[in-house]
Amino acid sequence: SLKVSSFLGRHTLPLARASAPPRPSSAPPLRSTEASAMASSSAMSAAMSSVKKSEAPSSKMMAAYGIFAATGLAVYHFVAEGEFSAILTMSVIMQCLAVVLLGLQSLSSGSAAGISARALALEAGSLVCRLSSTLWLNGYLPVDASGDHVFQAVDICTLGMLLWLLHRVLVVQNRT
Repeated sequence: SLKVSSFLGRHTLPLARASAPPRPSSAPPLRSTEASAMASSSAMSAAMSSVKKSEAPSSKMMAAYGIFAATGLAVYHFVAEGEFSAILTMSVIMQCLAVVLLGLQSLSSGSAAGISARALALEAGSLVCRLSSTLWLNGYLPVDASGDHVFQAVDICTLGMLLWLLHRVLVVQNRT
C-alpha cells in the first residue's frame, strides 16, 4: 500500500503491482526502479501492439506533396526571387495543398465522412472576401513579383477546388 498525504488528511491507497516476466533463480533480485522500468516497458509494448499499423501514404498523395513542394520552391526562387514577402504566396500554396488533400481523401475513400460542409463553405467565403481585395485592389498582396498574378491564380484554383469539394460533400456523397 502507498501512504498519501494531502490537505484532506492521510490516506492509504492500494498499490497495483504489474506482473514482471519470470526471472531465473540465479539472477539478482530487481531493484524497485528496475521493476518499474520493466513494468512500464511491458505495458508500453502491449499498448503499441494493440495500435493499428498505419498504412503507407498513397502515390497520389505523395505526388501532390511533391508537386506543391516543387511549385512552392520554384515560385520562391524564380518568381519572388527569394523575397521575404513571398511567405504570403507560400501560405496560399499550402492552403491549396490542404484542399487538394481533402479532395484526394474524398476520392480515394468514396466517402465524405470527416469533411465538414460548413467549414468548406466558410473557407470559400473567406477566399471570396480575400479575392475581392486582391483582384481589384492591392490589399493583402506580397510586394514581390508573386503578388502580381501567382497569388490570385492559386486563390482562384483553391476556390474552384473548394466549390467542387462542397458539391461533392453535399450532393454526390451526401449519404456518407
